[in-house]
Amino acid sequence: MTYPDESNGGSGRPKSIALYNPSLLEIKSRYYNDIRRYSIEKDQIVSLEDFLAIVTNIHRIPEKTVLISYTDPIEKDELPITNNNNLQKAISTSKSMLRVQLFKESDADLMYQKLSKQREKKIQSSPD
Repeated sequence: MTYPDESNGGSGRPKSIALYNPSLLEIKSRYYNDIRRYSIEKDQIVSLEDFLAIVTNIHRIPEKTVLISYTDPIEKDELPITNNNNLQKAISTSKSMLRVQLFKESDADLMYQKLSKQREKKIQSSPD
């Protein structure tokens, strides 16, 4: 659910519902070509297992076969979520939306290759 952006004259440009209700976490999740956008109550996310249960239910995939990563909104890095601390960091650093990517466990190499390539590009582009 979105609301019109009042700052642009009410033109109807969507604005995050999380800006209106701080108890909600807006999520954009991607499972290969399946992209979903939704909001959930922050207090529903007690652990990584709870979060995975919600996200995998939305995408209709078996929970135990999934690896998950998120996009850091500041550095634009994609980082794995492997435990409760990583999840809390992902939630706390997300501005208006938490962007997560889901991978089949069998594609773990693909996920880690993607993360490695991203780090290499960052190292090559950073000034010495």
